[in-house]
Amino acid sequence: MTRDKFAEIAEKFTHCEASLCAAYIDDALATASYGPTEAVITAALQVIIDTAKRGDNPLRHLITASGILHTVMLDMTKEKPEAAATTSSNE
Repeated sequence: MTRDKFAEIAEKFTHCEASLCAAYIDDALATASYGPTEAVITAALQVIIDTAKRGDNPLRHLITASGILHTVMLDMTKEKPEAAATTSSNE
C-alpha cells in the first residue's frame, strides 16, 4: 500500500464521529485521526487494551504502553514547564 492509498482510505472515515487509522507502510508507521481529541484518544486506548489482552503477556504489554505514555508526558512537561503547573492545579 502507498501512503497516498492509505490517506485515501483514512479519508473515508472522516464522516464518523471519530476515527483512528494506522498501518505500517514501507517500514514506517502512518497514522490518521479525525474527530474530537478525547474520542480519538479513547479509541486508541481501547485498541491498546484489546491488543494487549490478545498477547502472550497482557500485563507486560500494558505496562510498556503506560511507560511510553508516561515518558512522552514527562518530555512534554520539560518542553513547557508551565503546562505541568496548569495541569496539576486543575485536577
